[in-house]
Amino acid sequence: MTVNRLLVVLGDQLEHRYPSHAGLDPACDALFMAEVGAESTHVASHVQRTVMFLSAMRHYAAERKADGWRVHYRKLGDPDNQGDLHSEIVRACARLSPRQLIAYLPGEWRVLEVVTSAAACADVPLEVLGDPHFLCDRATFDKWAAGRTGALLGASKG
Repeated sequence: MTVNRLLVVLGDQLEHRYPSHAGLDPACDALFMAEVGAESTHVASHVQRTVMFLSAMRHYAAERKADGWRVHYRKLGDPDNQGDLHSEIVRACARLSPRQLIAYLPGEWRVLEVVTSAAACADVPLEVLGDPHFLCDRATFDKWAAGRTGALLGASKG
């Protein structure tokens, strides 16, 4: 099975408009999601929070499938789950042969590096889209923030 473009949907990016906002077509494009141990244990978290997070991901995937999207979903308990996002993206690319990998800008640099590295490893071009939840894109913010100190950016003193 092959797909034209594969959108990596991260667990904190469960916006129902993201696939169409990215210009994807359910007839030839697909979504990829993965529950991976490395992400669920990266930062200490209460077990109830982790359960709610995974539940939200599974509900999102089910809703997108009901909307007609092909969703390739790796559950935490799948016997062949590699346990880390990098490996799961590389494996999905090998299985689906996408022409392009798409991701919305993650909230963490570490996750962006994982997605970028996985795309390079899979030899699939990556397009990183700005997250529409933010008021402006990163370049606009960087221009605004240039020369400002932490106090001017809203950091508290004391």
